[in-house]
Amino acid sequence: MVESTEDFCKGEALAPEQASLITRHTPKHECPDIHLDDHAMDLKFSPTCNMLALGQITGQIRIYAYAEERMDELLLLTHHEESVRSLDFSPQGNIVYAGSKDGAFSVISNGRLEDMLKGAHDESINKVMHIENEHVIATGDDDGVIKLWDLRMAQEGKAKSCAMTFSEHEGSISDFEYHEVGKKLLSVANDGMLGVFDLRKSSLYAMSDSFEVDLNAVVCAKSDKKVLTAASDGTISIFSWDWFGDCNDRIVGHPNSVECMVKYDENTVITGGEDGLIRAVGVLPNRILAILGDPLDTEDEAFEI
Repeated sequence: MVESTEDFCKGEALAPEQASLITRHTPKHECPDIHLDDHAMDLKFSPTCNMLALGQITGQIRIYAYAEERMDELLLLTHHEESVRSLDFSPQGNIVYAGSKDGAFSVISNGRLEDMLKGAHDESINKVMHIENEHVIATGDDDGVIKLWDLRMAQEGKAKSCAMTFSEHEGSISDFEYHEVGKKLLSVANDGMLGVFDLRKSSLYAMSDSFEVDLNAVVCAKSDKKVLTAASDGTISIFSWDWFGDCNDRIVGHPNSVECMVKYDENTVITGGEDGLIRAVGVLPNRILAILGDPLDTEDEAFEI
């Protein structure tokens, strides 16, 4: 293994064939599987090169480089004591943010642990997301508390590195989305509500009615004119921007809980289900377009995405 993502991002400290792994390209075929002894809790792809970060229930963070015929583990980090539930990359791809069940979040910069804020939350951190400028991140915990952090202040040891705190949710924070133009942070939680927070005014902007099911994921689509939330009953609800009280459309067809959702383009989202299937879903018109993958592809027991 190499010791620094700065090294392997520059192609240094690696054999030529390894350096070629992380060059930004789209594999034409499936990459090799990653086989782990313990559950993976979250996975994020680098936005700048062929790397991914994976957090495990053991508290380990693994960094891989991938290609069509290779999957190389480049880093193994063990600084968290409990499950790493959420990860995110900076836009430049050189920083990984990690949130853990131990209530701490960490910053891994250029392959090394740069900072770790223990006791950041009183409860387990369930979601972490980069907001802007490589310095501002959002974290959400099992008690519904959302915090925004200024990492420049944290690195200087200042107690006010937590710039904002929101406590409007009454259940575990499941997912975030950032509306950059309006400087709004969107959140969903297992209290069944969608929250919208104005980061310019440090205040609640809107809160939806409770759907009385867990909301597991949120994305913006249709050029940020629509907000989609995915629920434990298999429904994807569609909100119009600035009309957050109740949804005005729904996408049905998932047989059980939609556990996660990412935007592919303005008209399409990719969902991961409790049934272990990955689906492409069209938005307005609303329909399930295809099943993209079955991680097991066998008759074995299915595990949720």
